[in-house]
Amino acid sequence: MTSLRQSIETYIQAKDSNRPHLMADAFTTDAELAIEVKTGEIAFPGSTRGLAAISTVLVSQFAQRYENIDTLCMGAPPCRLACV
Repeated sequence: MTSLRQSIETYIQAKDSNRPHLMADAFTTDAELAIEVKTGEIAFPGSTRGLAAISTVLVSQFAQRYENIDTLCMGAPPCRLACV
């Protein structure tokens, strides 16, 4: 079973390195993605459903529109079950 942290790391590698084939290791086939963008500089749909659509939006379309944008995670990594 993939941990939440591993899924996040895989997503970042897939998006930042333009490797859509890695998205299957980050999202389930029936995943739903909700994005709230607080800038007019980047455009994403508010909701995307399914691994194929998420891969298209986050990797393929993003890489075609924008260059040299890296993802950063700030804060503590997610806990596996519950943080104490």
